[in-house]
Amino acid sequence: MITAFTTDRITLIVSEVLLVLFFTSAWLQLNDEDVIIWGGFYVAHAALAGCVLVRRKLPGGGRALVQSALAMAVLSVLMIAVSTFKLYTAHGEGDRKSRKEAASEELMGSVLGLFAAGYFAALTGKGMGKRLAEES
Repeated sequence: MITAFTTDRITLIVSEVLLVLFFTSAWLQLNDEDVIIWGGFYVAHAALAGCVLVRRKLPGGGRALVQSALAMAVLSVLMIAVSTFKLYTAHGEGDRKSRKEAASEELMGSVLGLFAAGYFAALTGKGMGKRLAEES
């Protein structure tokens, strides 16, 4: 019998909250000038969260999810670097504060993405270990 990869309800609640956060963040990006970059970033994280939640009920795909989570972690690190660069190079008089605020919000989103990707990689890896132990 294959059981769920985690029985801890708190981990599921965290996954569900991250799914809602990333979906909401993607929706809020619709009026932004770089909607493709940041909207895509948030949609990809929301898709990863959704896949992790679906994986709980369906066997298989664990290795692909871990690889996807690690790829999202790398992307998040790159976005952190871009956001940090934008934060420290904001120029202009009147518009500088709004650009700095936007860059700091992007930095927070990138850090949240890095946390989520690491969390999902660890959670899925833990589930793969449990399933392998149960099969042997």
